[in-house]
Amino acid sequence: MRYIQKGGVPILMQRWINLRTLAGQNLRYEEFDKKSDLNNSLRAEQKHICCYCQQRITALKITKNTGDCHNEHLVPQNGVNGNVTLQMAYTNIYASCSFSEGQEPSSQYCGIVKGDNLIHPFIQDVACSTYFKYNTKGEIVPNSYVYNSYEEFLTNEATLGVNEKRALETIRTLNLNVSFLVEERKKLQTRLFKVLNVLPLARVQLKIQQFNNDQRFYPYIDMLLYYMNKKK
Repeated sequence: MRYIQKGGVPILMQRWINLRTLAGQNLRYEEFDKKSDLNNSLRAEQKHICCYCQQRITALKITKNTGDCHNEHLVPQNGVNGNVTLQMAYTNIYASCSFSEGQEPSSQYCGIVKGDNLIHPFIQDVACSTYFKYNTKGEIVPNSYVYNSYEEFLTNEATLGVNEKRALETIRTLNLNVSFLVEERKKLQTRLFKVLNVLPLARVQLKIQQFNNDQRFYPYIDMLLYYMNKKK
């Protein structure tokens, strides 16, 4: 996971908010008619990757056979953890993948499985990536030197520090170690390690800069950068 720097409110969204406010109407997201335009802004802001798992996303899912992402409210709109006043707060809305929609609950991940649950707002923290690390199994885990595998963290949860517990709960709530994601990360790691073994440090450092400056991030970019930064 990585920090997502929010820009200004898109013009079409601000115009809609202003008109509703002047008319004395509630700002309900379900009544907002520019969801696709909003999604375009969100994806561009996130360099076209899911705000949670970092898979590449391309379009708002409107019907069953179109699009691969949705507009995700970090703080839910409804439910016990919901906050209706944040329904149209741009700082609370992100683009999350919808690839697992319709799958068995155990196979769902990211915003699809999160639902009305509340997670720690790591993606709003500039130090977000420092709270997580990756292992060679393809798993994302809390950044701790004590344990390495996801299973170890789950087994020893009671011994973790505050931030480690928050990171673990975020990973668990979003199901970021679902088998599909783990396998995809592992495959990418295999290709990456082959390159890192022969690429000089100076070239790796240049690639890190290029990756960070890309207008379309490489899928699973934070895992790639995690290992690239370990090159000595």
